[in-house]
Amino acid sequence: MKELRHRNIVDFIEGYYLAKSYLAESGELWLVMEYMQSRALTELIIETPLTMREEQMSRICAETLSGLEYLHSRCIVHRDIKSDSILFDRLGHVKITGLGLCAKLTNQNPMCRHMVGSPQWMAPEVVKREEYGLKADIWSFGIMIMEMVENKPPYFDEGPRKVLHLVAKNGAPTLKKPEALSHGLRHFMSLCLCVDVRNRATASELLNVGFRCVQLVSCLTHMQHDFLRSAYGLGPSKPD
Repeated sequence: MKELRHRNIVDFIEGYYLAKSYLAESGELWLVMEYMQSRALTELIIETPLTMREEQMSRICAETLSGLEYLHSRCIVHRDIKSDSILFDRLGHVKITGLGLCAKLTNQNPMCRHMVGSPQWMAPEVVKREEYGLKADIWSFGIMIMEMVENKPPYFDEGPRKVLHLVAKNGAPTLKKPEALSHGLRHFMSLCLCVDVRNRATASELLNVGFRCVQLVSCLTHMQHDFLRSAYGLGPSKPD
């Protein structure tokens, strides 16, 4: 992880194994990461449930996908993409965190086999204990978009075991008010939430699709930056 350097990924600084002591009963691995003074996307969703527009969501999606594309280009599966794993720096840019569950795919081990992650965000193939790869992150990313749309993930009020059962049984969750979203956003989400992994989009493909009649990568407007900056009391950004 120390070699990972990307503008949308929290920097890993060092790792330490702490042997059994008064701080750790059975030994623990401690990770030192880049300090982030801002909050997670989860808090932004909770605090601004009625003001997040598709323009804001598109920028968050674009920068998250940029970070995922970087990880996937290095054959790394994040395995825990969700709103809690998305932080913002002081300028409102996305920083992916929660790298402790990442897995490196190799020629000898081209797929993951262990059920890892947070139940509501797990892909069906993960829940069913099938082999899975990079596209498991894309499903989780799609569920994260549902969080931004509906202010919480599917099956939020269910227990973990019930959630796993529902994900395996139902496949792609349904939106409560699909008519409130643009056709572009609904299509974009459908590309993420394909139960058939072969039809599920990659991070690179999603970056080239977009859902606001423009490419996602071109959505870095001052309005969107100011939205996030004001949420953290940072004031408007300065014009270029």
